[in-house]
Amino acid sequence: MQILRAVTAGLAGLVLLSQTAACDQRGAQSPGGGTGSVPMADSTAPGIDFAKTSVGLPAHTLDFITDRPVALAGARGAGKVFFGAANEDVTRVYCRDLATRQRTLVAELSDLVPASLVSSRDGEVLIYSRLREIDRYIDDPFYQFPARLSILYRREVSSGQTEELFDFSVEPWRTYRDDQQMPFISPDGSRAYVLAYDIDRLSLNRQVTDWLAVAADLKQRGEEMEEQEYSDTLTGLRDYLVSGYIAPRFEELGIEPEAEGMITDAEQGAMAEIERQTSDPQAALLIWDNGETQLLPLEFAEGRDYLYHYIVATGSRTVLLVAPDTAADPILPQPIYTVDLVTGEVTEAVAAEGSLSTIELDPTERNLQLIVNPVDTESREVLTRTELQVVPLDGGAPEVTGLLGDYLGFANLTTDGSIVVGQDRDDLDLYRVDLAAGSRTRLKKLMSEIGSIFVSDDARHLIYSDSGVLFQLDLPEDPAADPAWITDEYAAGHLQEAIAFFRALGLEVPEALESDWEERQGLGAHEYAFELRNPERPEATALVRYMADEGRVASVWFPSGYPFEIDAELQGSDLDYYGVESLAELALDRVGWLQGGTRSIYQPGPNPLYDARSGSYVVIFRDGYWIGSGADEEWAYNREATLRIRASDGMIAEMTLSELEPVMSQPREIPMDRAAYNIRNFEDRPIPEEAPIRIDTENRRLVVHQQRLDHWTDQGYELALVNRLCYEIDTFIMPEDALIYTTLIDTETGKVLGEISFQPTGVR
Repeated sequence: MQILRAVTAGLAGLVLLSQTAACDQRGAQSPGGGTGSVPMADSTAPGIDFAKTSVGLPAHTLDFITDRPVALAGARGAGKVFFGAANEDVTRVYCRDLATRQRTLVAELSDLVPASLVSSRDGEVLIYSRLREIDRYIDDPFYQFPARLSILYRREVSSGQTEELFDFSVEPWRTYRDDQQMPFISPDGSRAYVLAYDIDRLSLNRQVTDWLAVAADLKQRGEEMEEQEYSDTLTGLRDYLVSGYIAPRFEELGIEPEAEGMITDAEQGAMAEIERQTSDPQAALLIWDNGETQLLPLEFAEGRDYLYHYIVATGSRTVLLVAPDTAADPILPQPIYTVDLVTGEVTEAVAAEGSLSTIELDPTERNLQLIVNPVDTESREVLTRTELQVVPLDGGAPEVTGLLGDYLGFANLTTDGSIVVGQDRDDLDLYRVDLAAGSRTRLKKLMSEIGSIFVSDDARHLIYSDSGVLFQLDLPEDPAADPAWITDEYAAGHLQEAIAFFRALGLEVPEALESDWEERQGLGAHEYAFELRNPERPEATALVRYMADEGRVASVWFPSGYPFEIDAELQGSDLDYYGVESLAELALDRVGWLQGGTRSIYQPGPNPLYDARSGSYVVIFRDGYWIGSGADEEWAYNREATLRIRASDGMIAEMTLSELEPVMSQPREIPMDRAAYNIRNFEDRPIPEEAPIRIDTENRRLVVHQQRLDHWTDQGYELALVNRLCYEIDTFIMPEDALIYTTLIDTETGKVLGEISFQPTGVR
C-alpha cells in the first residue's frame, strides 16, 4: 500500500521519453498559454493561491519553499515557524505566526547552510551557519582546507542584533573549523552548542594514511613501474616528508628525512606512528553561553573515541550524543551519551531499544522522549508498530506507551510529550495521538510521503512540508465533526468521470470500488489524483490524473497489473512493436484522443522504443497545428499520447495524454549552427567538438514546451508558466548512429529548455 499510495498519477516511467508529457505532469499550463504569477502572501495576507485538498481537515498553504534544500525551524512554544527561501545565493528567512498566519521577513542571508537554522522555543533567537571562503576569513596562506568555512551566528529576532559566535580565524577555534558546523540551541536561546573535530588532525591522518598506502605500493611493485612513474611517485613521497604539516611531527619523533633515495624503514615507521597518534579525531564541544565562549575537549570511554558522534538533543544544561557505528548490529540497543559540561566526560546515559526516529528531552531534562519501533529479539526484526518511550537519564525503568500505529520518518510531539503527530506507514494518512486519552484521530488523508512535521505546544497547529510547499493544519478537538472537514463527496463527480474513462477504454470497473483522491489547485493548474482499488484484487491499483478545468483524464498508471477485467480486444501475447502500436491506436480511439487524420506516430530515432526491464514498448502519437503562412507555414506539435504497453500480454501499463495551448506568433529565428552549439555546451558538461556524435538539425521538429520561471522577490515567491515553441533536435552517437538524447531549443532565444536522455549512463 505504501508504495502504491506514494506514487500519484503522474507517469514517472515516461518522463524521460516524452518531454511534453513530463512538463504536463509537473503542472498544467496557464489558461491560454499565458503566464501564471503567484506571489507569496505578505505579512498581512492570510493565504496563497495554491491548495492540496483531500479527505480530512483543509490544509492552508503557508509558503513556497521550492524543491531546494530548505532551512526550517520551529518555535514550538510560541506557535511560530521560521523558514528560508533561497534565491540564487541569498536566502530570505521568514517567520510565520501560526495563529494569525502573518508572515514577516526576519533576515536576508547570503550562503546560508539550510540545515543549520535553529530557533529558541519562544522564537526570539535564531542560530545559523553561513559559508565563507577560507582565504577571505583566515589571513594565512598555510590554511587552505576546507575551501569554505561554516561561520556561526546568533540573531535576536525582534531587534535584528547579530553576532558571530566563534572566531574561527584564531586559536583555539581555528583548529575546529569546518564547512558543516551544525549548531544546537538551548530552549531559552541563551546557549549554543556545536560538536566539532580537530580538522587539522583529521586532515593529517587522512593524508598520512594515503602516504603509507602509496609507499607500500611503491615498495611492492616498484620494479614493475615505468621509470617516470617510479620517479614521480618517489618524488611525491619525499616532498610530503618536508611539508608544513609533517616536518614538525618528524622533528618531535627525532627523525630527519633523507634528501633522496628509497623511503627508509625509519621514515615509514615514523609515518605509521603519526597515523596512530592522529587516529583519535579529538572532539570538542564549542559552547556559547550568554556571550561567553568555551572550548570543552571531550573525553570518551575507551573504544569510543575513534567513532564520530553527533548531537541529537540539547537542554539548558544538557547535551546528548549518539555515535553511528556501522559495524554494530542494527538490532542492538543504540547507546545515547550525555556530556558533563564541566569535565567534558562523555558517558552512556541510556541504551535505546528499537529503531529510533525521534529523540527529545522533556521539560525537566531528566527524561528522554524517544519515538521508536521496537524489535523482536528472537526473529531480529523491527516490528510494525511505534511507541513513545520515556526513559529516565538516571537509569530508571522506561515508561512505554503504544502510539496505535506505525509511523514514517520523524513523528513529532509536543514538549510535554502529551500529543504525538505522525504519518502512518501503512495508509500514509496524518494522525494525532492523545496519550492521556489513549486515542488516535485521523487528521487528513494523504497520497504521498511528506517531509518535515512540526506541532505547536498547544497542539492546535500542525505544519508539514510537501513537494516544496509548507502546509498548515489547524487542529480542533474533534476533526471529523468540524464544519471544515472534507468528505469523499467533494470529489465524487470527477471520480465518476475517471471511472467512465476506464469503462470507455474497456475495463470492467465494479460498483464496489475503493478509492482515494487528492485535489491540487493553483499555480495555473487544477487537477485531481485518484487511486482506484478493487477489493477482489487488493494487489493491484489504478492511478489517475484528472484535469478538472479541461474535464478530461490526463494520465493513468497500473503499477502492478490491471485491478479490473479488460476487454479481450486490448489483450495479446508475445506482441511485436507493430502489434503494440495497433493496440495503442485502438485504446486512443476508444477514449477519443487524437482522432482524425492529424494523428501521427512518433519514434525518436530509427528504432522502436523498448524497455527490456519491464518487457514493454513505448508508443508515442502526436497531433498539432499549422503556424505561419505560405512558404513559412510549418507543423507544430502541441498534443501527445504516450503509452507503455507490455509485450507479453498487451497490458497498458501507462498512458499519458498531454496538451499545451498553441503558440502562434513566437519568432523562429535561431540559426541551426547556434542551436547545435547550445546543445554541445548545455549546462556545465560541454561535449568536445571531436566527440563522435551527430546532431541532426536537418530533421528537427517543432513542438510546444512549457517553460517554468520561478524566483523570489521582495514581495515573495513568483512562478510563471509560459508556453514556448521549441525545436526538438535528436543527437546520435557514431558510428552506431544510435539515439542518445533529444534536446528542446527555444526557437527565439536558443535557450535549452529541456533534454530527454535515451541511455542509462549518459554521455556528458
